Amino acid sequence: MRLIPFVLVAFCPALAVAAPKPLAAAKHTPPVYLDVPSVWIQIVSRDDSGYGVKAEFRIAGATSSADRVRFDWKSGGKVVGTGTCSSDYYADNKIIFASCELQKDVKAKGPIDIDVVYIDDADDKEYLVTTLKTTVMNWKGIGKSQHWGHTPDDLLATAWIRNSEDSSTFHVPLFDFWSSANLVGEHQLRCTVDGKKLPDFEVHLDNSKASSQTSIESSFTQPKVQRTYAYTHVGMNPGFHYGSKSDFGSYDASKVRWAIDNPGKWDCMLRMGGKPVRQFMFTVNNKGMIEPSEMQKGKGALPTLPWVALIDMKIPKDNGVEKRIRADALKKSIGFGIPWPDHPKAKELQAAFPPTMGTPDK
Repeated sequence: MRLIPFVLVAFCPALAVAAPKPLAAAKHTPPVYLDVPSVWIQIVSRDDSGYGVKAEFRIAGATSSADRVRFDWKSGGKVVGTGTCSSDYYADNKIIFASCELQKDVKAKGPIDIDVVYIDDADDKEYLVTTLKTTVMNWKGIGKSQHWGHTPDDLLATAWIRNSEDSSTFHVPLFDFWSSANLVGEHQLRCTVDGKKLPDFEVHLDNSKASSQTSIESSFTQPKVQRTYAYTHVGMNPGFHYGSKSDFGSYDASKVRWAIDNPGKWDCMLRMGGKPVRQFMFTVNNKGMIEPSEMQKGKGALPTLPWVALIDMKIPKDNGVEKRIRADALKKSIGFGIPWPDHPKAKELQAAFPPTMGTPDK
């Protein structure tokens, strides 16, 4: 009997090698972090094909113009879309400004996690800068049409000061916050310092220069309902200057108002047509600079650019201008799901928010 040789071939399924998880942001040298007040995320409704996403991020700690940024759009813990970014790098401040767009449309709705990832070109290592959150809504339109969007109500929770290092601003701080109303125009800021009233400031409100994008909108149309959810990024020139009086640019220092003339605890009410619409509380030190809120001394303090400070803010009840307020969202986070610092001051501000009101969810 003749034996026929044979070869036994073992077939093994190919094993997919998972990409390594991004490193923690603090592992990078220097650590990378997000400029929170300049974050912008817009959902672009595409009817029944789903939606696209556009976003902008400023990331500090970048090391070269070749560094890259992306975002992962995650639903139920799984990546359902990836956003690619074009970037501008500012070497003096080690900041990368990323303008991003989802590569393809998606239909994931409900809670969404957004991982913002920085890639250092020197070694191609990836770092998770932060995870943002939003909730995608899907509204039925007329006939078979669909509308997609989101309602980032927590953006209204906080306010920031930008003491720009750019001398062209002549050391005027920018008050940076969001509103569900259009606040652009000339208004009034009424302040006390340690309880002493100052003469009113004439202030100018415009779309915030802290971000190239000034609004976020979602809308839908049904046979009996047409609804728009609009959030406006506001910048306020407060009518006074920060810092030393020797830094006055082209102004006559004797003819402008200076924070340094009134160091102490400021309590300022932004008024429109005689009605208060925002209350800002902050401390001016003996160098004429606005100090960060004491919240920033708590656990989970937010990293900020050197010229940016988180300040205390309240939204007066029945202010007559806000189109939508969701108290639960404001108490939970301060913009795209970013948690409040753990500090008694944060809890005090959360307790002061007005009740839920305005444009309904559906």
